Amino acid sequence: MSWLASTCCALCRVQYASAHGKPRPITPLSTDDFREAASRFRCPTGPYLNSGKDRTRRLQRHIRQALARSLVPSTMDAPFRGGANVSLFYTHESAAWPKPARCQAQRAAACQHNPHFCLLLPQGNSPRTSLVSERHGIEFRQVWKVASSSLASFFYCNMWGALRLDKLLPTQPLPKRTMGTGASAPRRIAFPSREPISRFVASCFEVLERLLNHVSPSGERMPAEMYTEPKGPFSPSVLRHGTSWYGPLLRTLNASSASERRQELTALVNGFIEDLECAIVYSAAEHLATQMSFVTSGYEERSTPR
Repeated sequence: MSWLASTCCALCRVQYASAHGKPRPITPLSTDDFREAASRFRCPTGPYLNSGKDRTRRLQRHIRQALARSLVPSTMDAPFRGGANVSLFYTHESAAWPKPARCQAQRAAACQHNPHFCLLLPQGNSPRTSLVSERHGIEFRQVWKVASSSLASFFYCNMWGALRLDKLLPTQPLPKRTMGTGASAPRRIAFPSREPISRFVASCFEVLERLLNHVSPSGERMPAEMYTEPKGPFSPSVLRHGTSWYGPLLRTLNASSASERRQELTALVNGFIEDLECAIVYSAAEHLATQMSFVTSGYEERSTPR
């Protein structure tokens, strides 16, 4: 795992688009720019900070060091998103999180061959989906690849008639809560979490399984034309040019010896990590998004009950 990927995991993508041009070029940053860019990063507040201290200054110092090591802010093709409630706590798949300089060329190549999944949002693309029960005062935030579907079935079985689905896409503002029974009552927010490395491995399997079985991230059977050459978004040529892991995947499947298979398997894992660093998008990539991005979707108000 590279320095940036491991650091992102320690310190703490993507709306579908039918077509998109090449990412905009980025002007090199000066020392003052480093300081200004780092100032946009904030640690979230909450009782989970064991020492009770705000680590924001430590995080900002780390970001300045990261930028000084030839990293650039990946605003790339991210559109401006206004609103006072936009959180400054970025996750690594968001366009605002600094990426290695090589990602500019890599994303440009991916967008050229695969414009179907090419729009980066400032704070990532993960939807905030909740199961809400006003009667019981609970809001359950769903996180992909953390058994959210199984837990949702449990809640539906035990709270039938008093449970509703609340889904907000990254571009949707928070709706105003209507006055009525339970509307102003305190609400407990809960969400599942999982050890990051085991979740990463399970997510990689999920991506490969859905690709082989032609199933979309939401579970529907994908139409055949999505996999048809030369421009199907999941066709072999597009995946070969648009990702770092598809080539090693084919070589792993065709390896003639155990040592060759191990070598290509390592390249396969590294390919997934590289594409995560650069926010390269592909089918079912949402499973690999940071768990925190599912909880908040980049909005500060989404991290707390209203």
